[in-house]
Amino acid sequence: MQKRFVFSTVVIVIALLMVATLTLGSARPVQAADIRDSGVLEAGETVDDDLIISHDIVRIDGTVNGMLIAGGQTVTLNGTINGDAVLFGENVIVSESA
Repeated sequence: MQKRFVFSTVVIVIALLMVATLTLGSARPVQAADIRDSGVLEAGETVDDDLIISHDIVRIDGTVNGMLIAGGQTVTLNGTINGDAVLFGENVIVSESA
């Protein structure tokens, strides 16, 4: 009876080590984000990453290839977002072409 208990404990430990190895081995590095407090992404400007932007008045006229997080009193989105957009503001304006 004692041999069976030792064998099952060894199997459980090996299984846990395999799960930990697979989990840690599949981890990828954290992506950086572009953080701006100017409140403006000019037309013709492209951000190839996530963008976090804030100011009293936020205006997005350029392109974001990633997630956009924008916050301010007034947030205006005229540009192109190739990802998700989270917009916080008292006034949020999204143009029809965006």
